[in-house]
Amino acid sequence: MNKRFKNLFFGDISFYTEKYLLSSFMLYYALKNFLLMTGELATIFHGGTRLQGGTLNDAPAVLSYYLLVRFSLLAMFNAFSGGILLFSRRPQHAPENWSAIFIPLLASYFMLAYNFTGYMPGWMIENYTPQSWLPFFIVSSILFGLTGQAIAVFALFHLRRSFAIFIEVRDAIVTGPYNQVRHPIYMGHILLDIGILLSNLCPAYIFLAAAHTGLLAYRARREEHVLAASDPVYKSNMERSGFLFPKLSAFTSGEPFFSRSAAIPKEAEGK
Repeated sequence: MNKRFKNLFFGDISFYTEKYLLSSFMLYYALKNFLLMTGELATIFHGGTRLQGGTLNDAPAVLSYYLLVRFSLLAMFNAFSGGILLFSRRPQHAPENWSAIFIPLLASYFMLAYNFTGYMPGWMIENYTPQSWLPFFIVSSILFGLTGQAIAVFALFHLRRSFAIFIEVRDAIVTGPYNQVRHPIYMGHILLDIGILLSNLCPAYIFLAAAHTGLLAYRARREEHVLAASDPVYKSNMERSGFLFPKLSAFTSGEPFFSRSAAIPKEAEGK
């Protein structure tokens, strides 16, 4: 590839695509989820679906409160990530090749694939959960889904301007959740995938959850290869922190979960 064209595409075009196009996409979804959130608020306060006596016996009320929390978390995540991209600065090192752009794009927006399951054959979307296990699976689905979204929002707020879509070098974050898990946002996405799978144990969701997890893991390894080569502090943090989930030692050391601190390298990024 011509060097001038490569610098133009991977330097300028990829930066402005991320800064304006992808940020607009995320801000649109933030607005969409905000409107859905306000709709659930209206249902709760004007539609007579409040919980009675603090119990969870009213299924419509429970669903409304669940959707309210879910849409709120999605609105926060998309609004904050879109705002970060919109006001982002140029990275220290731009994406190196096509895969550093397309793999992250595919992993970031893979969740949209669930919208197309309605076009699959019936046997692929049939729920094979035993009837007697349905209540447990539904509750577990809600817990996994909301926990995953909350972790992603918390990690994003900590990552701030080091957040990016493409595989590129920015300031590394190795404190807070990032001193225990190198990719807590991806951990949140995987937990959300598990929650979606538990809501409908069908072949289509099994395939999508496995494919998304594999893409996230591959993307994370690609990022780490770039970041470890850019900064020794990030490389050192890789030896003591978990990849997509915390190491067992994080729970058995007896120290506060976020007690460790580390210097933030100048030229690395972790997501």
